[in-house]
Amino acid sequence: MSVDEIVHNDGEVASPILVVDDREDSLRAVCAVLEPLGQPLITARSGDEALRHLLREHVAVILLDVNMPGLDGFSTAALIKRRQRTRDIPIIFVTADRDASERGHVQLGYSSGAVDFLVKPYDAWALVSKVTVFIELHRRAEQLRRRVDELQASRAALSDAQRIARLASFRVDVSSGAVAWSESAVQLFGRQIVTPNGEPTPFPFWSDLVNADPARDFGHVQTQWTSPDGSALTLVARAEFVRDRAGRVRSISGTLQDITEHDATRRALATTTDLLQREQESATLLQAALLPKVLPAAPGLDLAARYLPADVGVGGDWYDASIQADGRVLLAIGDVAGHGIAAATTMNDIRVASRAFSLNESSPSRILQKLNSFSRATRRGDLVTALIVSLDPVTGEATLASAGHLPPVLTHDGHAQFIDLHVTPPLGVSIAQPEETHVVLEPGATLVLYTDGLVERRGGSIDDRLAQLAEVVREGGQTAADIVDQLVERMLPTGRPSDDVAVIAVKR
Repeated sequence: MSVDEIVHNDGEVASPILVVDDREDSLRAVCAVLEPLGQPLITARSGDEALRHLLREHVAVILLDVNMPGLDGFSTAALIKRRQRTRDIPIIFVTADRDASERGHVQLGYSSGAVDFLVKPYDAWALVSKVTVFIELHRRAEQLRRRVDELQASRAALSDAQRIARLASFRVDVSSGAVAWSESAVQLFGRQIVTPNGEPTPFPFWSDLVNADPARDFGHVQTQWTSPDGSALTLVARAEFVRDRAGRVRSISGTLQDITEHDATRRALATTTDLLQREQESATLLQAALLPKVLPAAPGLDLAARYLPADVGVGGDWYDASIQADGRVLLAIGDVAGHGIAAATTMNDIRVASRAFSLNESSPSRILQKLNSFSRATRRGDLVTALIVSLDPVTGEATLASAGHLPPVLTHDGHAQFIDLHVTPPLGVSIAQPEETHVVLEPGATLVLYTDGLVERRGGSIDDRLAQLAEVVREGGQTAADIVDQLVERMLPTGRPSDDVAVIAVKR
C-alpha cells in the first residue's frame, strides 16, 4: 500500500517504515510482522540503499541491521544523524549476534543515536508495540507540523498585508473635534492615538492636514514623526473633506500610512545585496587561490580537473593531486558542507592537512585516519567527506579509501562501473578505521572522481543522475579534459549548479 493510498483512504498521516537488512529472508520476516500495522514498508539491502531512500522518503522509524557488508549499521546511523532532515528519525538496531552486549555493540548502537537495540530472536509482539509507538508519535508530530504550517501561513499572510498596507483610517467629527480611528491605528501608533473628545492627536502635522482653509476637497501630507518610544517614522497622511450644501465641512475622513518599513527594507536590501556580492567575490577569489592551478605530469597518465562554484555563494568542494616520493600519483577530493568564506576556509584546512599527511604516508586509509583525527581535534561542526586514491602510473594499480564520499566511476572498453568502496563515516564523525579498496586501471581506462553537486538535483532521482554520470563517462573522449568537458556540458546544461562541483578525471 502506498503513502498516497493511506492518506486518501484513511484521512490520516502515513508513517512509512524503513527496514534495512542485507538478508532477503530477514527482510521478508520483519515485513510480515509489521504488515498488519497498515503502513508503507520500504526495504533496503544495504546502508547505501537506505540512504538513497532517505533522500526521497520521510519515514517514521528505521529498523537497521547491525552487520552488513560495506556500510554497516553503525556507520549508516551516523550518516543519518548527521543530516538535519533525518537526524530525528528513531532507529531500532537489530542483530543476530547474541554476544552483541559483550562486544560493546549495544553501547555503540545507543551512542550512534539508536532508541532501542534488539537481538534475534526477539518477540514479534514487542517489536510491533515499539514500532506502533513511533508511528503514533510520527502521526502526531506530522499533524502538529501541518497545523503549525497552516498557522504560519495565516500569520505570514496577515504579516504581508500589514507590511504592505501599514494603514490606519480615521474620521473627524468637525462639530466636536473627536477623532475615531480604525483598530489598526493602535497597533501602528500606540494607544496614545486614541484621544478624548476634542483633545489634539499626538501628530504635530495634524492641524495642517485637517485644516479646510483655503477651501479644498483633499489634503495630503508626507512627514517624519518621532513616536513616544523614540522611533522615527515616515508617514503619509491623506484627508477628504465632506461638506454640506452650503459648503461647510461636516466631517473629515482619511488614512494615515506608515511607509518607514518600505524605505528601510529598500535600503536594507540594497545594503545586503552589496554585502552578499562582496562576500561571494571574496569567497570566489579565496577558492581560486586555494585550489591547485596546475596538475602534476605523470608518465602514462592524463589528468584533468574542474571546479565550478554554485550559482549563489561558494562552497567547500575541493580536490588535490600530487606525485609522491615513490612516483605514485595521489588524488584527493572532498566536500565541506555549507557555503561562503567559512566553508572555503575549512576546505583549505582539510586540503592542506591532506597534502601534509601524504608527505609521510602512502596509504589512503592512514591519510584519512589522520585527517579524521585532525577534524575531531579542531572541534568544528562541519560535515566533511573525503576520497583518497593512490595510483601507480606504471602498473595502473590503484588503492582507494573513502570517508563518506560518493564512489568514483571506472570505465574500460566501453563499460562503466561504480567502484564498490568500504565507506566509513565522514571526517570527525567516528573513530572507525577506514578500509582500502584495490582496483587496476588497464591501459585506456578512465577513473573519475566527483562531488555530490554534480549528481544531486532538487526533486530529481539520485539513481537516475548517477546512471547518467556513468553513461557520460563511458562514452568518454580522447583525453581526460574531453571527459571533464562532457560531464560539465551534459550534467549541468543550464550553467552554474545550485551546489558547487569538483571533478577529477585520470586516463591511463
